[in-house]
Amino acid sequence: MPVGQGDVMVNSAQTGVGATLLGSSFVLPATTTTATCIEAKRTFVPGVNGTYYFMVKINNTGVPWYLGFDDMCVELGPTCVEPTNLTATAVNPTTWNLSWTPGSSEAAWEYSRSSSLCNTTYRTHSSDSVQYNQSNCRGRKYHLPVLCKGVLRRHRYSTWAGPFTFSTPCGAFPLPYTQNFDGVIAPALPACMTVTDDNADLVKWVNTNTTAAKSLPNAMRIGYNSAAAMNDWFFSPALTMGVGTYKVSFLVSRFRHHLS
Repeated sequence: MPVGQGDVMVNSAQTGVGATLLGSSFVLPATTTTATCIEAKRTFVPGVNGTYYFMVKINNTGVPWYLGFDDMCVELGPTCVEPTNLTATAVNPTTWNLSWTPGSSEAAWEYSRSSSLCNTTYRTHSSDSVQYNQSNCRGRKYHLPVLCKGVLRRHRYSTWAGPFTFSTPCGAFPLPYTQNFDGVIAPALPACMTVTDDNADLVKWVNTNTTAAKSLPNAMRIGYNSAAAMNDWFFSPALTMGVGTYKVSFLVSRFRHHLS
């Protein structure tokens, strides 16, 4: 929803009179805001040593009247400027290319990405792009904070750029495929699994944290609706199979209505 104008300012006294505007407005009347927090960054270079005060100025003449502000941090600026334009291209189920624009004249970067299954830090020393090949990361959302390393012999670092997020497509999983539903925080589903409510009664399969699970803490569970015939499904990811005989096994409990 649109709001008024918001600015970050600095002064040597606790007053807006004579305050210096830092950068452009972080929100404008034409800006559509949501309840999701966004990060604003500004740079300040004092002309003289002394005491300074930072302030946020809001000029709003209409509804909504409120704008949130949280987690302020003032620190010495890094020698190395953080990278920009974090991008993922050629995104496939198990491979993708990551690239960024150097912040200044740095010649090396540290970068990391994480998901529920993939928590690894990689390093490169000569390129502003990298290719990943990770077989167990299908259908994951990644957070990519990039840290650049200065060109000086003594390492100096920028602040983290990001996180930049993107999702890999599922594709078909190779065999053997196993799933105990415990690798995510319920009610989230494991990667690339699907639930449908074909009878539209809102009673459907849910990944549930329950002591009834054979492998703790989670199991798939569905309730019962006496007013509608059961027509509810959960599906595995696509699995790569050839001509042959395959075994499908699972554990089921009728009385506790759980499957694991």
